[in-house]
Amino acid sequence: MELGSTKAVIAGPLKGFSLTPDVVMIEGFPEQVMWLCLASICKRDGGLSFNSSIFQRCCVDVTVVPYLTGEVNISPGCYGRREATDVQPEHMFMGILAKLMHEIAESLEYLSKKAMIAVREKRVYKTYMAAMNERAVE
Repeated sequence: MELGSTKAVIAGPLKGFSLTPDVVMIEGFPEQVMWLCLASICKRDGGLSFNSSIFQRCCVDVTVVPYLTGEVNISPGCYGRREATDVQPEHMFMGILAKLMHEIAESLEYLSKKAMIAVREKRVYKTYMAAMNERAVE
């Protein structure tokens, strides 16, 4: 960011936040972040590229990077966040421009009707394991 381009940063829980945020930061499990990433590109072609420093920069990764690029960004967390907070070891983080939240929510609703169900049923894995077990018995 250019020096002087921002005068202040205000942060707080989204619920009850009195201002319209520019960026929403989410903490969650990898599968939750995966679905959010998929939902963010569900209505457009292309993939995602992520930018993460790991070493004391998670906050920048999930706030400033989305703010400047207009794209979602994820971080596995960073040394500083894991040292200075009670963040759970299995959690990671994602930054989303607030103006994209409605579209992402619609896409999550769409994905929840078929894709999420299929993935969580693990049909391919179960079929493979059944075939492997059948081979082992022979």
